[in-house]
This record gives sequence, C-alpha cells and structure tokens, in this order.
Amino acid sequence: MKIWVVDDNPLHSSLVEAVLAKKGIEYKIFNSVSDVKNFILNKNIDPLPDVIFIDLHLDKGARGEELLTFLKNKLKGEKIKYIAFTADIGAKKELLKLGFDDVIYKPITIEKLELLIGDIMHGI
Repeated sequence: MKIWVVDDNPLHSSLVEAVLAKKGIEYKIFNSVSDVKNFILNKNIDPLPDVIFIDLHLDKGARGEELLTFLKNKLKGEKIKYIAFTADIGAKKELLKLGFDDVIYKPITIEKLELLIGDIMHGI
C-alpha cells in the first residue's frame, strides 16, 4: 500500500508520518499544493498511491476541494481513495458529494489514524 499526505501543518504531517512508518506503509508527504502539482506533472508516478489524505485548508488560501478536482482529472480512471482532513464536523455530507471517499476530523490523533489506516488496509 502507498499513501500520499497533503497537509501544510507540520504537526499533522509528522503525526501521520509516524503512524505510516510504524505500520511499514510506503508514503509521501506534500506540504503544499504546488508540491503535489509539480510532482504529478514532472514525475513518472508508478505505482500511484492507494490513498491520498488531503487537508481542506492549505497554503496560500488553497482549498483541498480544488486539489481533489485537480487530482481526479490528472489521475482519472485510477482507483484511489481520497480522504479529507477537516475540523468542520458538519462538512462530511458535502465532502462526500464532492468526491471524497471519507473524512477524518481534526484534531487528528494517533488512535484515529491507526483505526482509519487499519480499515483502509483491510479494504484494499
């Protein structure tokens, strides 16, 4: 399994990184939208990730919803799960309509991540 994380908060990125490393999962951390876009546009990505975690409030006013649209257009046809990070507990229904497969609420904890990643690993 391969996971990408797009989050400009170093604390969240470090937390996710620690859980993924502990589970022996291959991962890549992106700290900005431009990093993700440059990586996708300039690299031969093989294999593609199985899951991409996307923070909704990113650098320089960027929104995770817009990044989701970009990723789905560039990686279309691929079976990738997209999971949103948000503190807005009322946003799940709308985010699922927009194309996210699941939502994890902030504050992110090791326990939440381990449960979610365990569920993902069993589902892939």
